[in-house]
Amino acid sequence: MADGRFRPLFLAGILAFVVVCLAVAKEILIPVAVAMLLTFVLAPVVRMLERRLPHVVAVALTVVLAVLVMLALLLPVIMAIWFAPPLVAFHGRGAIEAMQESFLGCLKNIVPFLVYGVVFMVLGILASIPLGLGWLVLGPVLAASAYTSYKDIFTAA
Repeated sequence: MADGRFRPLFLAGILAFVVVCLAVAKEILIPVAVAMLLTFVLAPVVRMLERRLPHVVAVALTVVLAVLVMLALLLPVIMAIWFAPPLVAFHGRGAIEAMQESFLGCLKNIVPFLVYGVVFMVLGILASIPLGLGWLVLGPVLAASAYTSYKDIFTAA
């Protein structure tokens, strides 16, 4: 490349390489950072439980407690986005209005929604065991059941 385009092309290639490396590293660095943060946050709970329980049991209870707290915090968000896409697509709602309506629809059916979530969480774990191939079956079942529940809650019989 004798016409002087080599230097900008080389710099663009280096920049693209750095961006790709950072994108790949993000997949590793973010979980490591979250794990380190949780270690410092949960250590006092483990120490408190270790006074009465063996170390392994204290750690297991702390992890279960952390997961339950995380799920409790995520539940309203999941409820808000669960039916929002079909409400936007089929009913012409705005994004915020669809999320509010989705949250209220899930709230009116909270017990079935929670049972549905627990069942699909267990099925998701089982579907992930054979190298994720179970998701080839569970994915369409999840989509069909979500659509069926949307039709049941938001459309007149």
